[in-house]
Amino acid sequence: MRYEELVAKNRAAYEQRKKKERQAALIKYFMYAVMLTVLGAASFIIWNEHKARKERESALAAEEARRIEEVAHHKAEERRLAAEEAARKRVEERLARERKLEEERLAREKQREEERLARERKLEEERLAREKQRKEERLAWERKCEEERMIREKERQERCEKLAVARRRSEEARRATQEEQEAKRLSDERKLEEERLARDDESRRLRETQVKSRVAPKRPSYSGKSPQTVAKKSSTDDKYQLDFFVARREMGGSVLEGLVRKLNDNIDDVEMSHTSARNARAVAMSRISGSIGPVEYSRQIKTKKITSTQVIGGFNGYMDGGLVSGTIHAPVTSIKENVGGYVANVPAGFKKGFEKLMTVAYRGHSRANAEAGACIFVDATKGQIGMDERKALTMFAKAADLGDADGMYMQAFCPFYGIGRMSSSKKDVHEAYSILSHWQSLPGSQSLRGSGWAHRRLKEARQLGY
Repeated sequence: MRYEELVAKNRAAYEQRKKKERQAALIKYFMYAVMLTVLGAASFIIWNEHKARKERESALAAEEARRIEEVAHHKAEERRLAAEEAARKRVEERLARERKLEEERLAREKQREEERLARERKLEEERLAREKQRKEERLAWERKCEEERMIREKERQERCEKLAVARRRSEEARRATQEEQEAKRLSDERKLEEERLARDDESRRLRETQVKSRVAPKRPSYSGKSPQTVAKKSSTDDKYQLDFFVARREMGGSVLEGLVRKLNDNIDDVEMSHTSARNARAVAMSRISGSIGPVEYSRQIKTKKITSTQVIGGFNGYMDGGLVSGTIHAPVTSIKENVGGYVANVPAGFKKGFEKLMTVAYRGHSRANAEAGACIFVDATKGQIGMDERKALTMFAKAADLGDADGMYMQAFCPFYGIGRMSSSKKDVHEAYSILSHWQSLPGSQSLRGSGWAHRRLKEARQLGY
């Protein structure tokens, strides 16, 4: 029932009640008049003619009394109607004030709700804009990496073709000179044996005259492989190069290249100096989170939508002659975000490609060892037995020994912060400086040594005399 209908109903009931009261009063007054008339008639019968004058005076007095009573009744009725009108006006004014207050309250609540929704929309738009920007940056970086990878693969393919032509030519030359070499072999062996005996005699004489105490070296030096081992590495890489490319393609691309570039550009020395060796890799990975080649290293964020019934307003009014009030409930939706740790998401087929990559790495392919160490470093193999920081450092060291520049870079980065070791010591730091000093002379270090982390460490190494 609406408020206006409720007021009309109450007003009609009030007018009906007042009408009945007026009818009862008129009946009462009419009875009084009849009684006075009967008394007058009785007095007329009882009194004699000579009392006629007195009788007329009594009749006039009764008439005057009746007239006065009617005037008094009329005034009382006017006062009652005025009081009712004043009461009605007061009720209307109070209801008008209540309606105005209710409208203002609803307007304030509506305004607050609109402001809250506007803030939520603004935050959501900002979040979507940030996600879009990160996605565009990641896609641009991936395109750039893919273009660089295609250029490097094209250059490697050209080198492989040139090496194949050179091998064919060398094989023809070898076949042409095989007979001549076979003839010389025996004489060369005899000559080498004579030289060996001479060197043994010379070494024996030197040992007899050498001073027993020797001065220790001032600092550790990089223990790289010999030229014969590097030459053997080159032939091994050429032999398994196709298998390496197939495995890396199934993984979705190179993890090592993106890892080395991001570590060199994004590592904060101040932040890394305040962390322990146990947490160094986690801190470094949080700095380079995002797309690392085919691996998406990001923080887990779970969004939960909660809908609950809450109080959104209230009401006040009159019904059946009494004051009625209450509250209004409605469903309200809120969004809650739960931020977790960092995880590495890999594309489909990554695990199968990594298994092939490990097979190529175990056969002695330098780049395969460096790529496998990078996959372990970024947690792309998390959950597999033995795939921890120590394994990653071992594979980086093996790749460095076989001559891979990026593997040597990671071999220096890990011990500098104690990654893969029980703790970070001065010996590990000196070892990292020594490795970087050897690394900067490799052709693959040209794009990194001029800036970033490598530039800062090489500057420190020069100041220390490496």
